[in-house]
Amino acid sequence: MRYILAISIIFLAVCFYGVQELKIDYTYNLMKELINYLTASSGAVFTILGLWVAYVYPNAIVKIVRPSIDEILSPDDVTRLKRMLIVLCLCILIIAVSLIFHLSYLFLSKTSFYLHNVTLIKNLALTIVGYISVLQLIVFYFVIATNINFLHDLYSKTNMQEVNDKLSK
Repeated sequence: MRYILAISIIFLAVCFYGVQELKIDYTYNLMKELINYLTASSGAVFTILGLWVAYVYPNAIVKIVRPSIDEILSPDDVTRLKRMLIVLCLCILIIAVSLIFHLSYLFLSKTSFYLHNVTLIKNLALTIVGYISVLQLIVFYFVIATNINFLHDLYSKTNMQEVNDKLSK
């Protein structure tokens, strides 16, 4: 976890430096469209994965009541469930950053602090929005990878069951 945090900080610093050097100019309305897309797509992924976890792993809910998850889920299922929950947390983070972006604009846009630091604030906003866009792509990757792994496991177990049925006859 420390490595991910360190890599994230380095990535943000490099992005911020790149944004400053490129002197990218944008309007709030352009950025708002991207933020709204990120919020909507994170909300969709959050909903789909939340339903997926509740439907496929209803026994995981028993973890709240029982002291050990080992007797409830297989190690592969625990790993898959952990990945899904990390993706859900990333979705929440993206939605939270989107909310902070809108609130910051609302409270800062007409202040003297904003007028004196407009370039710095815009560069920081673009960097953060770029970063959460990359996080969103990672979320999409994890959702696709988790579903492909699930389908692969399902296909393997179905084939093993068919082989066992044929051998037992």
